[in-house]
Amino acid sequence: MLLVKVLSDHRARDPDVVTQHTPQAKEAVQSFKQEQAVAGADFKQQFSQDGNEYPLGADFVLAHKITYKIEGANLHLAIQPKEGQGINMVLSQDINATVTRLLATAVGQADWRIDGGSLAEPPATTEVPSVIN
Repeated sequence: MLLVKVLSDHRARDPDVVTQHTPQAKEAVQSFKQEQAVAGADFKQQFSQDGNEYPLGADFVLAHKITYKIEGANLHLAIQPKEGQGINMVLSQDINATVTRLLATAVGQADWRIDGGSLAEPPATTEVPSVIN
């Protein structure tokens, strides 16, 4: 899933992550920030629809092309169909974390049998965490 790679690249370029000197420290900071962002999200609130508007039409649209650029802390993401209008959005690190969690949940519940890669939950550890900084 190309979208998973894009979201993962964005999380890895977080300024707090890139300043860490070891892969373990980078992973720890990234995991902490993701947990913090997801903890502040409200996954129980239903999506509110203003009318029945579908800006791309009522039919499902298959993504054909994804382009992205990371500027500062934001991910500028464009998802385009083979023909017609696509969508452009800007994601912060916090929104990236919640989108990643939603995708991970969908992949798990759908039993798509694909490698979620960076969608997987961080493994539970029984080790005593080391102090960073």
